[in-house]
Amino acid sequence: MKKLNYFLMLALISVGLLLHSCSDDDDDGDAKVEPFEFTQAGLDAATNVLELDITGGTMAHNGDPTMTGDDTFRDIYSNMADASMAATEGDIITKRVFMKDSLGNRTGDAVVTFAMVKHAPGYDSINGDWEWVMMPGAPTTTNPNGLLTGERVVRGNGTAMASCAACHSGGTDYRFKFPS
Repeated sequence: MKKLNYFLMLALISVGLLLHSCSDDDDDGDAKVEPFEFTQAGLDAATNVLELDITGGTMAHNGDPTMTGDDTFRDIYSNMADASMAATEGDIITKRVFMKDSLGNRTGDAVVTFAMVKHAPGYDSINGDWEWVMMPGAPTTTNPNGLLTGERVVRGNGTAMASCAACHSGGTDYRFKFPS
């Protein structure tokens, strides 16, 4: 009887070890997925036109609280192939802001570019897992959405960039709360 118990115990341990070694757990980290990293190249790739010449609304999107959306034009671009689909990790939406002259015409280069960057679930679940970025200054041919680096660039989650998240909270997945 003792030999039978010994063999049963040995069999159970062997099966347990076999099952553990065949499990999906990867303790050596080889299968670890790195979180999405927002880079200049990713920002530069957001060139699919979603909407051009947006005007109106209560916010000018240029940092001047005395102006309204009637004082600016906004152009929206993305790296998304189909913006009607749900946003997924790595999707980027940019908004380039241009000033209007006294005749209502667009003037010069963009004065600021904003970006929304979708991160993996858990990045900022309260605010749709979006990162919000503001890049003052004119874009270049090489960097059509502006530069991601620089002392005037401001970026963060919806808590750090509360005015961005609050304005967009009325949209579907924080996207596009256009003036009506």
